[in-house]
Amino acid sequence: MKHLLILTMLIFVTYSQAQEEFSKKEFEKVIKTIKQTSLHKLTDSEIYEGAIRGVLQKLEEKNQDVTKNQINTLLIPEKKSFINNELSGEMVGIGAVLKFDKNKGDRYPVVTEVLDGGARDAGVKPGDEIIKVDDYSVAHAQQLNDVIYKIRGKEGSKVKLSIVRNGDLIIKDIKRKKIIFKNVDLTFPRPQLGMLRIKYFNKKTYDETKEALLKMKENHPNSCMVDLRSNAGGALQEGVKTLELFAHKGDMLFRVEKNNGKYETIKATQDGIDINCKWAVLVDGDTGSFAEVFSNALRTLKQATVIGNPTLGKTSVESIMDLDNGYAVKYTIGRIHGPEGQKWGTSGISPDIFINFENGDKSKENHLVNSAINFLVR
Repeated sequence: MKHLLILTMLIFVTYSQAQEEFSKKEFEKVIKTIKQTSLHKLTDSEIYEGAIRGVLQKLEEKNQDVTKNQINTLLIPEKKSFINNELSGEMVGIGAVLKFDKNKGDRYPVVTEVLDGGARDAGVKPGDEIIKVDDYSVAHAQQLNDVIYKIRGKEGSKVKLSIVRNGDLIIKDIKRKKIIFKNVDLTFPRPQLGMLRIKYFNKKTYDETKEALLKMKENHPNSCMVDLRSNAGGALQEGVKTLELFAHKGDMLFRVEKNNGKYETIKATQDGIDINCKWAVLVDGDTGSFAEVFSNALRTLKQATVIGNPTLGKTSVESIMDLDNGYAVKYTIGRIHGPEGQKWGTSGISPDIFINFENGDKSKENHLVNSAINFLVR
């Protein structure tokens, strides 16, 4: 009986392994049979789309990054346009920055910042919870971008937001406008202490950062901060250009693991803007993608101290392939490692000084900034 059991297990394992192998022959057989006998009819277009989505889902299953958003995916024309607009730094929307509030179960997005646009004109305020966009219930959203896609639209059109503020339901009809997104802010919390906030890496980030660093240098600071909280990354090439502003020619910035098993080393091609000061980098759980590369590089190159919460943990490099029908395929082409081989794809970058806080809680956010200031000026 024991030998029979072992033999049965071996047969089962062999059979299971054999079933894992698929070929063009099996694929064509399945498609042909389904088209001939299935109750539900599929057009060739639906079959091709399903095949593409299936391949991308297989790629996603192999992905190691920690993120709510699917990385390997088929982009409908609206989402493709959304990404292109973000990378250009210009978009049509209401001028509100949104984020899910972990303290409220990540169910409804909260307005964290109001820019110059329709939202400000309509009286939207930071802290407002959005529960509906027109007739779309936000509770059905699987990720934040699902809500943002609904809010954005044609310039001059209107969107109706159902908002909860201090327990009261408020309805706002907001006109969509072209929003010029400013990526970089420079402030001086104290004399000779410069604080540079970089929100996103797109086609305008390099110029804005360069201008801000030159202004910072004019003030001769002895302490400097780079705030990368809630920075989700952006365009790789634009991020590299911006990072070079903090480096010297020849410095190793990061490495990219390619599909052939080889690594490409990315080095600074020019000298940046040298500011002789003590540096700190502020990060949180929404610091992701190239913002993590940026944080790690500053720590390695400038001996900057990273302060805040562990970062998101997204190290994949994606490419977007445009299709003739207006769709696009976004898929992973590489994985980033630090210049010294550092990896953070599953757990994020661990800060040198851990200070627990949540974005939106102003008292804790101020505590983080004050802790960083105290570290720099002591």
